[in-house]
Amino acid sequence: MHGEDGQPEDRPDVASDIGSVEAPSRAQKSSRRDLLRLSALGGAAIITIRPGMAQAAASVNMCTIAVPDAARSTKWIKSDGTLVSKNTANSYPGPTSPLKAADIKNAINYNTSYPGYTSAQSSAYTNYIKKLTQGTAGFTCFASIQNPA
Repeated sequence: MHGEDGQPEDRPDVASDIGSVEAPSRAQKSSRRDLLRLSALGGAAIITIRPGMAQAAASVNMCTIAVPDAARSTKWIKSDGTLVSKNTANSYPGPTSPLKAADIKNAINYNTSYPGYTSAQSSAYTNYIKKLTQGTAGFTCFASIQNPA
């Protein structure tokens, strides 16, 4: 049965085979209710946070990196990832479109080539991306690929 406040009415505990058990005090019942309320709030917080984490993970996979960035688009990328003048030996023109996060992640983790580019070009582009520093275009995308949520 429930009392007027919607809470279960106090009932004496039934004696066990070992002996009688004391009924919990009002303070114990109150702290149990508080714990249940806190647990319910914690569950709601988890439900609220998880979609945000999923959205963050999806946005990481949607980012792209221009190689090289727009400000230096006339430069070519040398095998070691440095930017050089056009037609320098062992260098390649940048990709025609920004590289996708999933492709970058695969190139870094599994040494795969970017779609439509040779192994040597892909290696140069990956080396360029690995040299990105904070404040340069593409760094945030690269950092999110390296440290997923």
